Amino acid sequence: MTQLKVSSIWSISTTKLEVMVKTYSIPLGNTNFKLLSDQKLTLLKVITKEGIAEKEKEDLTGILHFIDYVQDSAVEAGMSEKEVFPNL
Repeated sequence: MTQLKVSSIWSISTTKLEVMVKTYSIPLGNTNFKLLSDQKLTLLKVITKEGIAEKEKEDLTGILHFIDYVQDSAVEAGMSEKEVFPNL
């Protein structure tokens, strides 16, 4: 089963440069990449609409980047680009 490894920072010291990272594996086998791709397109439409506050655009762009990361990681893990990017 294809898995995505995600690292999360769980401790940062403010007195010295010290970062501890914990890595998790997320199975991607049950991910509906067609639906994810459609949701990504919807998110792009919302981000580019007029009247959206800059903070909201930044937040939504962050989610968009995370979707990109998931898709790219799935391809790197061996899934086909056609399966992961069905809207291309």
